[in-house]
Amino acid sequence: MPYYVQYAKLFKKGDPAVLREGLDLVWEHALDRQPPVKGLQPLAARAMELAPGDGDKWTALNRLAENAAAAVYYCLECRMKGDTKNAVLASRQAYEAVDYLTQNIRHIQFGSRESEEAILRDRLVQDELSRQQRDLELLETGDLNHSALHVMKARAEREGTELLNATVADYLATIA
Repeated sequence: MPYYVQYAKLFKKGDPAVLREGLDLVWEHALDRQPPVKGLQPLAARAMELAPGDGDKWTALNRLAENAAAAVYYCLECRMKGDTKNAVLASRQAYEAVDYLTQNIRHIQFGSRESEEAILRDRLVQDELSRQQRDLELLETGDLNHSALHVMKARAEREGTELLNATVADYLATIA
């Protein structure tokens, strides 16, 4: 989400408020354990519409905005359908964004076995994999009380901001 906000500010495109609304609704439903509401489908469709399109001037930041919009879409789909496949696809968007950041910041040419290994060893990628592993372990315990979900939500927001702060100068230099 922080990269989508940067994309929207820089290019005066998109609508971070719609994506934020989608994420907030998913968290609210999880925290309140309410059944999915019918109004999520239009929001999911709108999330995908907000991804940068083929006609937009392409920059490296577009890819991260696409990952953010897709992640929100998959979260909403997961909430509506209860299909864990969509949860996996949402987490995949987070991984792909960090993989992409790593390639651009570290100037790693994608495609060779050595480059793939360098990307996988990178601190940014390892940190993302650790975050996802930690959250999966929490989910597997089945002990998702209200307090644990609040902690998970706050941590996700904090860690997204920390990632942006840790990479923004290096990354924004790659899109100029």
